[in-house]
Amino acid sequence: MRLLKSSAPEARHAQSAHDAETRVRMALQRNRSSLAGLDELLREHYTINSDRDILAAVRNGDWVLVTDSSAATARARCKSAASTPAPSRARTTAR
Repeated sequence: MRLLKSSAPEARHAQSAHDAETRVRMALQRNRSSLAGLDELLREHYTINSDRDILAAVRNGDWVLVTDSSAATARARCKSAASTPAPSRARTTAR
């Protein structure tokens, strides 16, 4: 799991805010070190002082959560769309 700024290019693969908030809350309670990116974001946003502030940033969409599974799903969708041939268009001839 990785926390990112919502403006990061990878953020398009983010979990929903509701799911992210739940997962981040659990990680903060159990194993903070499982949240990659947390230290960097805290350094950049020195006004965030508590877990409550972190959760609010996730809930508001300022920070997003990207997991390996969400990124893999997005990559699979892109590959699938790229490998699907475009529909052929029947040529009509003018008479």
